[in-house]
Parts: sequence; structure tokens; C-alpha cells
Amino acid sequence: MGMEELIATLEREADERCAALVVEAEREAQRVREAAESRFARRRQAAERELEEEVRRREVARTASVRTQMRRVLLRARRGALDRVFRRAAALLPDAARTEAWEATVPDDLRQALECLGDADVVVTCPSGLGATLREAVDATCGTLPFDDTAGSEVRRIRVVERADADPGFDVRGVVTGVRVDVTLRTRLAAARPEFEMRVLEALEADR
Repeated sequence: MGMEELIATLEREADERCAALVVEAEREAQRVREAAESRFARRRQAAERELEEEVRRREVARTASVRTQMRRVLLRARRGALDRVFRRAAALLPDAARTEAWEATVPDDLRQALECLGDADVVVTCPSGLGATLREAVDATCGTLPFDDTAGSEVRRIRVVERADADPGFDVRGVVTGVRVDVTLRTRLAAARPEFEMRVLEALEADR
């Protein structure tokens, strides 16, 4: 083999090796690129999942916050409505104590109040203008409720006192013991408020 043929053979082999190296380099580059793209895709998917989870957590928290705020607003609105209803009811108590319906309840309420006291001397306090009603109830009640003490049985001595600043209704107080039985309409309204609130709320819900 001559020199020129040897050189040509060496050049051809070199070209072939270079081509093979280029191909291998391209394959390696492709493998590295695919591996990088795969890692990127996994990281992107992981990042997307984390973002979706964060968005979901924030949405859940925001929804819970909105619901809490809505409940607070609703409760405040209901409480405000109830307060207005009961303020109006309290304002009507003086007139309610001057109705025939209330007067009809006085004898029985007075009798029950007197049964709670152990005093012979009792003071019944009521607003101005209601004394006549209370005195009639006292006259009707005294003969049916004797007071028993150690000396025997005697009728209670009941004095009716009218006061301009007294709450609508009346209260009964033992002179000796100081025990007071509150039969005013304001106190009875306060005691009945839980039940009335349920009725008012049911009425408010029915109107919605």
C-alpha cells in the first residue's frame, strides 16, 4: 500500500470515527435532553400539584371564613331583630297592665305570691292607677288565705301602695322578712323571653 492510500485510509477511518462520535454525542445529548425534560415535567407536575393543593387550602379557608362571617352577620341581624321586638314589647307593658286580660290574672297571681310569704303584714306595690285593681284582688283573696302563726290563725294584713315609678304589674313584700315576690310584667317578660325568642325566630324564618 502506497503512502497516499494509507493516508486516504487513515482519513476515512478518522472520518468514520468522528461520525460515530458525533452520532454518539447526539444520542447522549438527546438522552440528557430527554432526562432533563422528564425531570422538568415531574417537577412541573409536582409544582402544579402543590399549587393546586395550596389553592384548594386557601379556597377552603376562604369559604370557611366567609361562612363564619355570614353566620356572624346573620346572628347579629337576628339578635338585633329580637332586641327590637322585645324593646317594643317592653314599651307596651304599661298599657298591657291596664287591660281586662291582665286584670283577670291579678287575683290568681296575687294568691300565688302570698303563698310564697310567711309574713302576716304584707305590702303590695303597683304603679299609679292600678291600686283599685289590686285592692279588689286583695279583698277577694284575704278571705281565702289565712295566715298561720304560733298564736293561731289570723287574716293577713295587706297594704296596697301605688308608686309612679313602679314597673307595670305588682310585687309583694313581707314586712318582717323582707322577702319579695316580683310579679311585674317586665320580670315575667324576661323569664319568658327564651320561649318567645324561639317563636319570634320561627316567625322571622317563615317570612323569608
